[in-house]
Amino acid sequence: TYKAARTRFTNSVMDDLDGMVATWAYEQSMIERRSINLFRKTLNGDDERFLAAGIARIKELANAQPSKHLVLDVGAGFQDAPSAIRLHADYAVVALTATPEVAHQRITAARNDTRTFQQYTDSEYNAHRLAVYASAHKSIDTTHQSQKQTLKEFVGVVGQLLSDTPAN
Repeated sequence: TYKAARTRFTNSVMDDLDGMVATWAYEQSMIERRSINLFRKTLNGDDERFLAAGIARIKELANAQPSKHLVLDVGAGFQDAPSAIRLHADYAVVALTATPEVAHQRITAARNDTRTFQQYTDSEYNAHRLAVYASAHKSIDTTHQSQKQTLKEFVGVVGQLLSDTPAN
């Protein structure tokens, strides 16, 4: 969704944190190919280190683009760290949500994800993640929305947040 919104916000940098961190880890020779999953494996389940790597990339991008707003797709894996519950204190957070059934259906269709519904919900809808999602400044329920409808609402919500927030 955010990729389609890139042209709407000319005073912004839009990117995805998974890609940023995977590229950084690859460039630091920490992994042999750009893969966020491979980088996570090298951390042996240390979710705080994983989130810290993401936060460091955000700060680098903010310092490199001080006059720009940052609009970042933060992958769900970063939200596993206990300290992720405080992301909303430092950043304007928009959560894109859907019912577990719809989210599972979408993810299995899009990514060849073979987890059962129970495995999926145990991971993606655990109490900690639900608390992180609930802490967002704005939430968009995409359950009954097309991608076009979600994009329209996302653009409106992000546009409102950007008009209320000074760049970096």
